[in-house]
Amino acid sequence: MFGTLCEEARAKYGDSSVGTGACYYEYGNALFRAALRAQAEEGEIMGAEDGGGNKPAAAGQSVAVLAAVTSGPLSAASSAAVDDTELALEQMENAWAIFDRCVAVSAKGGKGAEDVGGHLDWIEEQLPRILTGIGDVLAELNRSADAVDAYTRALAHREEAVEGLKGDGGGESLRFLVARRRLCEANVLVAESLLACPRDGDVVTSETGSVLCRAGEILEYAQGYYDRGRDELQEALVLMGAISSQAKSNNDLKEEKENVCFCAQMLGGVGNALADREEQQLTLASAPEAKKQRTA
Repeated sequence: MFGTLCEEARAKYGDSSVGTGACYYEYGNALFRAALRAQAEEGEIMGAEDGGGNKPAAAGQSVAVLAAVTSGPLSAASSAAVDDTELALEQMENAWAIFDRCVAVSAKGGKGAEDVGGHLDWIEEQLPRILTGIGDVLAELNRSADAVDAYTRALAHREEAVEGLKGDGGGESLRFLVARRRLCEANVLVAESLLACPRDGDVVTSETGSVLCRAGEILEYAQGYYDRGRDELQEALVLMGAISSQAKSNNDLKEEKENVCFCAQMLGGVGNALADREEQQLTLASAPEAKKQRTA
């Protein structure tokens, strides 16, 4: 459906129109979510049917490593999921290119700026959403360094949104709560992706070769993003309490409360991963000394 809508938007408004960009992202997002569901179902089936001692594929297993986990070639369903995930990334990147160009055109005031003007605020709100979607796909494809890059760029937009609402007197509003929670999520996603990167190498983007973090600094960087995410979550919880006490009805807050709770779960998962990594490093650091003492 979205593929058809993209073609219709391109034919009607042009390849670089705001509407075409929106269709590209929604198409990519739909493909990606469908691929995740397909691989989860595949993992459940394989886990239920495996009886030969092979490690079953877990639901949600990354499509990029599904073949290795199951010790065999990808099934037709898994192969389709890989193809859909790659196509999803392409569509999301198309959307990003269009929206990024729209912002640049508007800033320069050149040809086409008038066409962007009425949509600029909405476009700027979509930029971190698109970057986060791209990061999600890259993470699923085990391109952790590229995911770090995408999430970090989304984080900058999330920070701007919070600061902007502060300046506008956002105060105790639901919109401000959403912005706070999204900023927490962005920090957590960067930390999570850093921890997914290989420990013995620098964090380097695949396309530009940019070094985002040196190998020996990964844990420190991840801890920093985790700490900032934890601080933002605390701010969001305080704000949520203030809004709840003032609201005549909690209906408007119900969905956001669930989002905040999920964000807290994400933060807790990264916190546990950091603690495990630190414990492993301490064990490795103490091992040579312990061996030296036994030898003496």
